[in-house]
Formats: sequence, C-alpha cells, structure tokens
Amino acid sequence: IDAFTFRSSDFSDDTHEPITATVTLEVRALNLIPWVDAGPNQTITLPGRAFLRGRVQDDHQPFPEHVLEVSWSQISGPGPANFDPFSVTTLASFPTNGTYLFALRAFDGELSSTETVGIQVQRLELSPTNRLPFAKYFEARLGDLTEPMAIFTNSIPDPAAPKWVATTVTNSGIDRMSFEVPVDANYIFWCRIQTRGSAHHSFFVSIDSLPSTEDIVDKPDEENTDDWKWILLSGRGGVFFGEAFANTINPRVFGLAAGRHSIAIRGGTLDTRIDSLVVTSDPLFDPRQVEAITEFPTVAIGPAAAGGLELQWSSVPGRSYIAISKANLIERQWIPIGDAFRATSNRSSQSIPESTANETQFYSVVSLP
Repeated sequence: IDAFTFRSSDFSDDTHEPITATVTLEVRALNLIPWVDAGPNQTITLPGRAFLRGRVQDDHQPFPEHVLEVSWSQISGPGPANFDPFSVTTLASFPTNGTYLFALRAFDGELSSTETVGIQVQRLELSPTNRLPFAKYFEARLGDLTEPMAIFTNSIPDPAAPKWVATTVTNSGIDRMSFEVPVDANYIFWCRIQTRGSAHHSFFVSIDSLPSTEDIVDKPDEENTDDWKWILLSGRGGVFFGEAFANTINPRVFGLAAGRHSIAIRGGTLDTRIDSLVVTSDPLFDPRQVEAITEFPTVAIGPAAAGGLELQWSSVPGRSYIAISKANLIERQWIPIGDAFRATSNRSSQSIPESTANETQFYSVVSLP
C-alpha cells in the first residue's frame, strides 16, 4: 500500500492556491488458483481399502488474509464411504461394490479449484471351479517358530485366546505353518489377531518360503482395542516401506497347487498378537459369521437319493442357512460346507455329495446372522 499527493493549477493567477488531492494506491500480488491433484483412478477388491492421496500447491495469496482450506467429498457411489474429509491423504473404506467418485477441493479465501478421482470397488471373486467346500483352521502357536517370535499367554486365562504368537523385536521373527489343500485352486487366508498400536500395518506374510511373495498385512480399521478380530489377509502389492507409497490395500489371492504348502508370518509391530488362521477356497466363507452362531436347529441326517448325505431341518422362510461339519466335538471351529442359501419354505434340505461326505464327521446346520 502506498500514497502520494496530486496537485493541479492553471498558473493564470498567483493568488489562487493549487488544487490538491491525495490518491492512495493498494498494490497486491496476483492471486493464482490453487493447484490440486486428486491422484490416479484406482480399482480395489473388497474388503480392501484405497488411499485417497491428494496433492495441493498454492501461492499463499491473497496476503495477509490467506487461509488455505482443503477437503475431500464423496460425489457419488452406491453407499457412503468412510474417510477423513479434512486430510489431504486419507484411507477410504467402502460398504459395498460399485463405482465411487470423490472430489478434492482447495480454497484460498478468494479462489478455489477441484479435481475428482474414481475408485472402482469389486467383490472378491474366485473361479467357479474353485468354489470348493474347503476351509482349514490351524493354530499359530503350533507352527515352527524362529526367535524373537514366541508363544505368550495371559497371567489371567483368556478363553478368547489362551495362547498366542507375537514378536519381541520389531520386523523380526518367523512363524512358519504347514497346511495341505485338496486341489489346484485360488485360496484366501483369514487370520485372528489382536492389535493395539497406532500403525496401519501388523505383520508380513509369505508363501512357500518365497521372499518374492512377502507383503505387509494391514489392520482392518483405525480402532485399537483388546478385542480379537478375524481379518482377511491383505497386501500392498509388494510396497513395504511406508503407507505413503501404497495406493491400495487389497485381499491377497494365492494360486496354489494341490498338496502341501507353508505360510510364514514375519513379526511386524510389537503390539500385534496372532491366534489362528484359516485357508479357504470359498470367498463366501467368513469365520466371523461362524463364531457368532449360538443356536443350531435340529437336523435329520440320512442318505441322499443320488448318493452321499442329505440334511433336513425346520427353517424360517427368508433366513439364510449353511451346512457345517467338524471332525470331533472338542474342536473350536465348525467348517462350512458349500454355499449359504435363503430358505423359501418351512422345511429345507441340503445334499452333501458322496465325494465330500464322511462317516467320521459331525454335521449340523446354522442360521446365519
């Protein structure tokens, strides 16, 4: 801001004073529109998440009133996504599959600019030929442990997880567990963990002692509690060092040949505890639903007309049911057989093929939550 005096006179009469006026000029720097980059479009697989990784640059004008406001908003999508609208980089999770559109806006007090980014969210799908009624549980504490990975227990017994595995040194220690799969197929893993730290990542996972398959497993949410939770093993596509370099977190799908394999868990954060794992070829299998079941209908079991077994029970129309089995009654987990289906009458039945039926198994049916 500057000021100067302007004087004017016709000089025809010395008795007249010049006309005087004061002019004030205010000079400001040119205010440019904020520069905004919402990042690349992404594709993720449920229950994966996406990093909305925006970038904003501004010239700090207008001065001195300049205040830069940056915010994300969801423009469209089949449901409300969960994200931090006031963080330039935020992790977004999604309620269902579909196409989501987000906008990143920057406003400097005078001018604003906006850029959009699309996230395509797809369901976890395995080949129909791989949709087998197979799910295998195994305990982390029964694996081959390499220090500083070790077995721990509470001083006060915890029925939810009497013993667990954890590392005592960050990013160190191995728990290697062996398992068998019945056929060539695509498989996914669930893991039951407890984590109370602030970091996104929990531990590292690799298959069949191949370093090239190692990837970070991230927590499912931002909560840090003492609750034990089942999570679907995820990955960052081989991006290890810092979430700032990963755009998506997706469930991992492993193509495995029939036979014996191993999964190795390398310790990550000190506050992550590991209880048990499940390997399954069925994308609909969810151990959280099985654990939530407390009531079992009365089931009649007999031979099926085409061979194998047939389960029959009284059902409630509109409710979903699934057959389950286990090898002995002292096992903690029931294993789902086939796919869940919705009852259409007061009486339902499900056949178990002769190739799957086993006289030494215990069978039942559950109504899903």
